[in-house]
Amino acid sequence: MSASKPEPIEAWEYTRTHDVCLPEEEHVMNSLFGDVTDWMHFRIQYGDTVLCRYAISIERKAYFTAQVDMKQLPEPRMKYRNMIISNCVNIGVDPKGLEAIGIGLNRDEKAIGAVKKAFKAVGVEYDNGEGDSTAELYVWP
Repeated sequence: MSASKPEPIEAWEYTRTHDVCLPEEEHVMNSLFGDVTDWMHFRIQYGDTVLCRYAISIERKAYFTAQVDMKQLPEPRMKYRNMIISNCVNIGVDPKGLEAIGIGLNRDEKAIGAVKKAFKAVGVEYDNGEGDSTAELYVWP
């Protein structure tokens, strides 16, 4: 897998659709990123099952992911790190250029590790940032 040619989610029969921002996600996003107005919200599904929700801000160079629940799928399944890279590339954002990522409201304890692996895969080093009690934030200067 590379940042320039990520594995598409469609190869796994997942779908990506535009989504609305849930109030609890908006609260966490505002806590982590401040007043950002250009968030684009999406969700990834397998059939009727929501696998994750995410938002990307081109202005803030930020990616926020929430409610990750990949473990409900049988093996083999797409690696979440690959999905993150695919999600960025899908709308023309180079994951190497992201400055911040927020993760919160997650059901899948492996999600944070997957976020780290996604950015390691594209050569981005991260520093653990200061998050609040409802989310963990990783920031790349």
